[in-house]
Amino acid sequence: MREGIPEDAYKPLNGDDREIVNYYKGKNRRELSERDQIASGFEFNRQKDLARDLSALAAMPEETVDQIGEKRSRFEALMTHGAAAWTVELACDLWTSAFFVPKTQQEQHAGLDGLPRRGAEMVATSGTIWELLRGRSPFEPLAASTIDIAGQNRFFHWPVAFADIMSRGGFDVVIGNPPWEMPEVDDREFFVVRVPAIAAETSAQKRRQMIAALAESDPRAHYEWLQYTRSYAASRSFFTGSTRFPNGANGRLSYYKLFLENSFFAVTKAGRLGMVIPSGLTTNAYERPLWHSLVKNRYVSAVYDFENSGRLFPGIDSRVKFTLISLRRRVEDKFVTACWLTDVSELQEDGRVIALALDDLVNFSPDDLALPQFRRQTDLDLLVLTSNRHGRLSDHEDWTYTPRLMFSSSDDAFAPVDIRALPGTQHTSDNRVVTSTGEVLVPVYEGKMVGILDHRQADIYINPANAARQAQERLIPGEEKASPNRFAVPQFWLREEAVRQRRFGKRQGDWELVFCDVTSATNERTTIASIVPLCGLTRSLPSIYLRSSSAKDAALLVVALSSLVVDFFAKLKVSSNHLTQGILATLPLPSKAKIQGFADDVLQDARWFEDRAIELVYVSWDLAKFAKEVGRDTPPYKWDESRRFWLRCEIDAAFFHLILGTSNDWGRGGDQSFASPREAAKYMLEAFSVLNRREENRFGGDRRTERTVLEIYDEMEAAISAGRPYQTRLTPVPADPSCCHTGLVAEALPADGAWARPEPSQVGDVGAILAAVLKAMVGAKPFHDVRLAAAFVMEPRLLVLLLPAAKAAEWRRLVGAEADPLAGNVTTFVSRNNTAWGAALRNHRGNGRLMEDLERGTWAPGPGLDTIDTSGWPDGRAGFVFGALENINLDAAVDSLPADIQQWVINAAAA
Repeated sequence: MREGIPEDAYKPLNGDDREIVNYYKGKNRRELSERDQIASGFEFNRQKDLARDLSALAAMPEETVDQIGEKRSRFEALMTHGAAAWTVELACDLWTSAFFVPKTQQEQHAGLDGLPRRGAEMVATSGTIWELLRGRSPFEPLAASTIDIAGQNRFFHWPVAFADIMSRGGFDVVIGNPPWEMPEVDDREFFVVRVPAIAAETSAQKRRQMIAALAESDPRAHYEWLQYTRSYAASRSFFTGSTRFPNGANGRLSYYKLFLENSFFAVTKAGRLGMVIPSGLTTNAYERPLWHSLVKNRYVSAVYDFENSGRLFPGIDSRVKFTLISLRRRVEDKFVTACWLTDVSELQEDGRVIALALDDLVNFSPDDLALPQFRRQTDLDLLVLTSNRHGRLSDHEDWTYTPRLMFSSSDDAFAPVDIRALPGTQHTSDNRVVTSTGEVLVPVYEGKMVGILDHRQADIYINPANAARQAQERLIPGEEKASPNRFAVPQFWLREEAVRQRRFGKRQGDWELVFCDVTSATNERTTIASIVPLCGLTRSLPSIYLRSSSAKDAALLVVALSSLVVDFFAKLKVSSNHLTQGILATLPLPSKAKIQGFADDVLQDARWFEDRAIELVYVSWDLAKFAKEVGRDTPPYKWDESRRFWLRCEIDAAFFHLILGTSNDWGRGGDQSFASPREAAKYMLEAFSVLNRREENRFGGDRRTERTVLEIYDEMEAAISAGRPYQTRLTPVPADPSCCHTGLVAEALPADGAWARPEPSQVGDVGAILAAVLKAMVGAKPFHDVRLAAAFVMEPRLLVLLLPAAKAAEWRRLVGAEADPLAGNVTTFVSRNNTAWGAALRNHRGNGRLMEDLERGTWAPGPGLDTIDTSGWPDGRAGFVFGALENINLDAAVDSLPADIQQWVINAAAA
């Protein structure tokens, strides 16, 4: 309070009047410049007086009823209006309220110019506090408003609540488990009860539009939203501008950092602090200011990092990591630390806990001072060895790159297009959508859609039942990946021009080198990198723009990042759920020249890494442009699980040789933890515990990856020692043209309207539909499943809302107008179709083409269906519908139908 209220308290927030804000900012600035005059005649002794009085109060006896009554009377006297405690608390409330109070016109206290009247201000400034401490009470409405704001926001002042303790320097010990959340506005959570439709909307941009519309449709909800967002904005303003959190409020805000820093200020010079905090303080770039302030001042006493697999906290996920941190004011030359603990008893194991100094962190990570997530001293030895030998990714001139977060769902520039609502769209052979106006749309890729060297790992679908995370991933099975025309289905599509404007690589072709930000060292793999086609990218999938803009360079870097040896070091650096850009930059990695030199001189094949990269990456037509830039003008390579496994193992073995060095070199760089580089490679492979457990369960105890990589490693070692090229076991060799799909161009897609029903409808249409449905079936199916499929074939528009966006657009493109919404049309479904359906059912059943089992309630295709011509729209629609129903909850599908069609489907026996 001696320094006055910071100027940041007078930054305008939503709803503030800028002219009023400027008035108070100017008033506070003048008062700060005249502080010595305003503050003359008093000293800041009120808190000291309060501490003395509270200490005396604490010493009063309370053995009898009379003594307790006397003590209570003394306490009440200290807290009465005008007493020291009351004055200090009001001064603290006034100081803090400046960040929170709305700065708007108060007509009853304003002058003719609309500005506050002198002496009737409703926002505290520095002079207000100094006058109070000199004995002059503030404007009564201001004092009353301040007390209300303090109550609403639960102001808590340590010098008031613990005046006697703070007067002697603070607490001897502070322990705690602070909240781990981040102070962020969550519109879905806010509206889940008030306006559920807003909470259910998956597009952030559409939610903003719906919230803005509440100003007219629901003013009360809109006002509550504005108050809610202003409260968060005011809190953030206080955290970042009050000077109470000089390091904890830097970077991404998190409550635990604020608690940690604030609590540490409350500790005496000889005191200690211990807290349970989320893992990440010692490694993440966002936490760097606070971590650096603690470690550089040598306040850190101990850092113990745990994984919850031992269920120390039974109510949270076993994969969650947390840290026990101990700080003290006295300088500590070293701090003790251990990582990957599951139980406190492990701290007693030999070699589990090690002591580190600031110089050690400088050696591990000079800029970040990040604490590696080691299991043993050998992990740190390997990190130092490889970093010294090869440097880090960001050290190499020939790997110069710019990372890019292209879009956030809250960005104004992120304007997704609902292709289901666009008539006449055309899905191209390279996974783009062309609208009827000729505009080109590209998919939006998210981290969960991508796997290691696999841009088709998963589709995105919407699960309305999961309000917290409606967008879910569905893994694409290998048999579907066998088609080079099978693309990952996104949640969103964006205009191609909007995507191009957000790219850094203006010279780069129509592809992106990406890595997954959301990950964990407790996952099977931590570094997940791939090549994707030109697309929009969310925050969970940052892009790497190489200065060279070379597809060949990108192919080389993506396999390096995907190797197990690089992933081992990523696991040492990732302690939370993010592989940040800062962590990526510090991964030990050879230069491009060294990797290429290893291929040229040791493996004796200049295209050794490139061949393996292109066969792994180029498996569908949407990456044909990338392949052509690499120099491979062929159809995509076939998706072959066994070849892909072997190719990746060869890459892993090669990078173990390259990064760890040869047996002849071993020991020269201080690498004494292992007898040979092979022993080091085996140790690193054993660290992939999740991968190893999965393979042991799947292959009867065999750690297939570890075994295969070491076998190839040994074969490479023999070839290198003999001075001959390594001979792959694969036949054909990697990237051989015979491994490509046949055909020189992408498979042609069916034409627009290929499955449109000819006009006018024909008498035999329903019979052809039933025949086509029976042909598309595999085995017997329940009556209602068959009728459901037939309903979607007869009324295609009913299926649209159940499909992912890309599938819905394809269905509408192929079917035409019958898939477009048409109010009132479906209500006549039963009257239009039931008679024809009954006749068709009796006909096919009577001729044996439909086989009925009344006991089981099933229908199955019988002989003779081939004699009925269902080519064209009936077969096309039926095949599509059954494919779609494999990924749809059938009960939910029935529930989505109009009531009359629901009854038609359910009452399957009535025909």
